[in-house]
Order: sequence, then structure tokens, then C-alpha cells
Amino acid sequence: LANAALGTVSDAATLSGNGPVGPRTVTAGGRLAPGLGGVGALTTGNATFGPGGNYTVQVADATGGAGVGGDVLSMSGSLTIASTAADPFNVNLWSLAGAASGSAANFAPGSSYTWTIASASGGVGGFAGDKVASNTAAINGSGGFANALAGGSFKAALAGNDLNVVFTPFVPGTALTWFGNGVAAGGSGTWSGLGINWSSGTSVGTWAPARTAVFNATSGTVTVAGGGIAANRGLQFETSGYRVAGGAITLGGTSADANAISVALAGTA
Repeated sequence: LANAALGTVSDAATLSGNGPVGPRTVTAGGRLAPGLGGVGALTTGNATFGPGGNYTVQVADATGGAGVGGDVLSMSGSLTIASTAADPFNVNLWSLAGAASGSAANFAPGSSYTWTIASASGGVGGFAGDKVASNTAAINGSGGFANALAGGSFKAALAGNDLNVVFTPFVPGTALTWFGNGVAAGGSGTWSGLGINWSSGTSVGTWAPARTAVFNATSGTVTVAGGGIAANRGLQFETSGYRVAGGAITLGGTSADANAISVALAGTA
């Protein structure tokens, strides 16, 4: 534990275990990891999630509840989200089969899940969806989330005094996946209203502004046609290394969530 007297977890330090600890600030390189060899629960007064900080959330049972099925941090005071969209706080999901890395029990990718990972009786301040990144890769000390997602995705959300990780299953018809050359997922190509390079999962066709644009597989350069393009359900980059160039992309959704652009850790967009 780095800077213990100041209550700061940073510089590659990890705070793990169960039970009460003093007020904590988790900053760049630091890692919060409730439990010892499995799911656990930590309690504190106040806490701050800073830029580049990490929270390893182990999930053993998708329906088990906070502290039983998955890790949780409980605060008698408040939680402050001090990270930024440019440098978010990282929630790194790690699925467990029992106490070992593996697929979490009772997770069905066609179902929705809400997991409370932090609860502060004094409230949560500073939250915005783009300030907290939800990662499923084996990074930042996490073993990664092994269960198949079938196109679904995780994101952080606030509900009252609870900071949650929410899983939303893929629903056919709500997203289109980029096929740069019109044949295989990913790669380089031109994004226009007439290009045949978007897959619905059953066929490859033209872009539909009411869908979410999903970029995965092998990254490449996506050149937006000179006249620009409309995207009313946001963009989702699941693979790092993509580059978007050319014309303008107009985000025409009716809410901030609809216009969200999610980028994989270390991604380029």
C-alpha cells in the first residue's frame, strides 16, 4: 500500500482484503481489489476514484449479489469520482469459477445484469459515464472476463448512492458491425451512406443511422465520406488501434447515452 498515511493507493500498489479500511484515494497505477483469493467486501468512510486508478471487480456469480456474487466497496461517507473522460478510472472485470479464474456462474449473455460495485451512504459526486471505463480484458492486474458476451457490453452507471456495472445484451437490429472491405469484420474502408460494409449479423448492407456503429476484429482506418455521416446511437470501438478520418460524424441521438462513443483501453478513434 503506497502512501498509507495519506490514504492514497498509487504507483502500482494494491489494496486488497476484507473489512474496514481508512478513507482511500485510488490514483494512477493504484489498484483496489476487495477479497483475498475470491470475492470480497471492503468498507471505508470516504473514497475517491482518481484518473488512471483501478478497481479489480471479481465476479463469481452473476446473480449472487454485492459482496457474495461479486466484489463491493461500501462507504459510510461519500464517493468522489475525480477522473476525467480523457483519463478515466478503470473498473476491470475478472470472472471467477469458484475462487479461480474462469467463467462466472449464472451469466447468460442474452440477459441484463446490474452489479453494485460501490455504495456510499453519503452519496456519489462527480460521476459521468465517460469518467469510468469498464474493461473485460486481462489488464491492470485483472484476469479478464471469460464469459462469452455475444455482442453485449458493460458500462458504469449511477443509481442513487450506488455505482453499478450494467451489462446490456446485444439485441439484433440495434447495432451494425463494420466490415471495411465488405467481406470480413474490421479493417480499413470508406464509411458512406451507400457503402456495403455494415453487418447486421445475418447480412452485409449499407449504414443505417438509427443503429450503433461497432468496430471490432482487426483495426484499420475508417475514412468518412466527404459529405459526412449521421450516427444516432453512438459508436463502439471494441478493438484498439482504429483511426477515423475524413468527413464529419454527426451524433444525432436524443440523449448523452445514445450519443456515447466507447473506446477500448488504449484505443485510437
